[in-house]
Amino acid sequence: MLGPATRFFFYGTLLDADLQEAVIGRAVPKGSLVPASIAGFRRVRAAGQTYPILIPGTATDRVDGAIANAFTYREIERLVAYEGEGYVLSTLPALLADGGTTTVQVFLPVAGGL
Repeated sequence: MLGPATRFFFYGTLLDADLQEAVIGRAVPKGSLVPASIAGFRRVRAAGQTYPILIPGTATDRVDGAIANAFTYREIERLVAYEGEGYVLSTLPALLADGGTTTVQVFLPVAGGL
């Protein structure tokens, strides 16, 4: 179940502070975003769109982004609504800048949906 301890990996439009505030309903403090990366995926532009999506890549591919958490249930609902039906939340390992790892939720496109 998703809750305040859930860590989300942002890799595209949600890295923009103004968009984060519009979607979540409040500013996300810069210090609460933790640089991280996801291995085995590539960031590409969605077909016919200006925003990126993640697609499976090779073991050496890596996507940089940021981890955010401490969202209320309502804020999580807003994130899910923003991403829409074309995405599914997937649990993936993320590599932290200090070499550690953690588990995150990532919005990935539904197969064939984008």
